Amino acid sequence: MDISGFVLAIAPVALSPGASFTLAMNNVIHRGLTGVFSVIVGTMVGIYIHASLVGLGVTQLLVRYPPVMKALQVTGTLYLLWLALRLIASGIQAWRRPQHAVESRGAGVKEALFANLFNIKAVLLWLTVVPAFAGTAFAHYLLLASVHVAIMAAWLLLCGGAIVLTTRRFSVRWLKVVVDTGGGLFLFFLTLSSALALLT
Repeated sequence: MDISGFVLAIAPVALSPGASFTLAMNNVIHRGLTGVFSVIVGTMVGIYIHASLVGLGVTQLLVRYPPVMKALQVTGTLYLLWLALRLIASGIQAWRRPQHAVESRGAGVKEALFANLFNIKAVLLWLTVVPAFAGTAFAHYLLLASVHVAIMAAWLLLCGGAIVLTTRRFSVRWLKVVVDTGGGLFLFFLTLSSALALLT
């Protein structure tokens, strides 16, 4: 097992904006820094599920059945697009109806879990990249999953704290418009571009 190599490989992935990042920053606007924890928990459970499935060889079996992988890809793409559109609608509502700017509950553990489980990039990461560092022992996959979770959680808390500090200087309503709409658009185009890349 190569933990240092794994950290170098996983850090750019964990620190790049994606579904978990977008949902966490959206939650900070609604519930403060505590809103990040539901996204961390959901993403953590998803990471451990991926690690367990790959470590036990289940995911490798699924790859042998292209229709199953295609169904997973389509389901994941549709789910992430739905999340993106929900965020965009929330930002537009905050812009048009100021009195409803902070009413939304944000994303919960379930949304974060599904965003991770159905993310075909996460599946491919654990299927192709992680085994190069984990070796063959199942426990190694769980250990590397813990490293991934620690990096992800620290990054989301750091960025969430920055958003909390920003809310002290700017209107929560306008931050919601920017974070929800911008994050939703980013997630929408990121999901589309990933889906198109897998089709070509």
